Amino acid sequence: MLNQSTTMYAPSNTATRERAARTSRRDRAAWDADALAAVWEGQHDAVDERLAVIEQATHALVEGRLDADLTDSAQRAAHMLAGSLGMFGFGDASAAAVSVEFALSRPTPDRAAELSALLADIRRDIERPVLTAAGPLSECELEPRLRASIDPDQQA
Repeated sequence: MLNQSTTMYAPSNTATRERAARTSRRDRAAWDADALAAVWEGQHDAVDERLAVIEQATHALVEGRLDADLTDSAQRAAHMLAGSLGMFGFGDASAAAVSVEFALSRPTPDRAAELSALLADIRRDIERPVLTAAGPLSECELEPRLRASIDPDQQA
């Protein structure tokens, strides 16, 4: 009788384990999403500082007083923005930061308008909400590698 009972409940136990595993992945993804959003909130000052360095370099470029130190600082800021913004799912802002870094590799006064436009693009993109657990992960705008790290079952 014990064997029948065990056999009878095995499919249910398997289904329960599978359901628990799916729930666990969703809970973990929701926690990761909330944690990611909290980390992003803590990064606002650093992002603003990096954008300010690039803006300072842009103004100096227009005024003809951009020196090598400020250029290097602005390029480093753009490089760091490209990586961090991409990690938080701001793909357009990350791409714009890469373009800023490139534009600063050959800073000429005619690039000032391009730099200003790219900065505006970055600011516009980062104004939207970062990932939250409010919706399904499939609706979030995450880079594929980040999505895969949150939910390993998702294909990159």
